[in-house]
Amino acid sequence: MISIDDKAFKWFENEFQSAKPFSIRLYPQYAGFGEKNKGYSLAFSLEDPTICCEKQERDGITFYVESNDKWFFD
Repeated sequence: MISIDDKAFKWFENEFQSAKPFSIRLYPQYAGFGEKNKGYSLAFSLEDPTICCEKQERDGITFYVESNDKWFFD
């Protein structure tokens, strides 16, 4: 389940000054320092879902994870 707290939501809203509605993909990026998945970190981009497995919509912004990236979040 995706959970975006108020502080993170405001950051995304300010950083991505796009007309709502829009979608933000959350995905693993190789070359990181994550604790759970060594060598990976969390990345995000402004793009529409293809095969979404998890999502949370909040005030016109949809945060989502594609099904092929689910392993990183499990």
